[in-house]
Amino acid sequence: MKSVSVDKEYEQAGNEVFLTTAANEREYDVYKSLLEAYGIPVLKKHREAGEYLNISMGMNIYGVDIYVPEKYYSEAQELIKDAASRDDYDKEIEAEKEFYQSRRLTYVWVIIAVFYFPFLIWLIYKLVKRI
Repeated sequence: MKSVSVDKEYEQAGNEVFLTTAANEREYDVYKSLLEAYGIPVLKKHREAGEYLNISMGMNIYGVDIYVPEKYYSEAQELIKDAASRDDYDKEIEAEKEFYQSRRLTYVWVIIAVFYFPFLIWLIYKLVKRI
């Protein structure tokens, strides 16, 4: 059996510690690129049959566990927490946009009610009057 070489930097960094679970491969790639941008090596472990599902179906419903070396754990945890807080900020912005859109839709319906419904009632009145 052929042995796979492990990254030398990762070997020197110490034992791996569980950091977080990414919901899918895309989220894992985001976390990985963030951590590697700060020089933190990342180890990926699939849960249950996740790796098989990723190959056979192209997706993984079990998630991907992310491990980092023990000496980088606190720094990695801060980076992940900062990324999550930015996601919360983005969610707040999305909520504001949705509120604005619903308010705008309400204004559109008011304009329709004020201008088009009287015309529609007048048109129905004229048609009924002819009959």
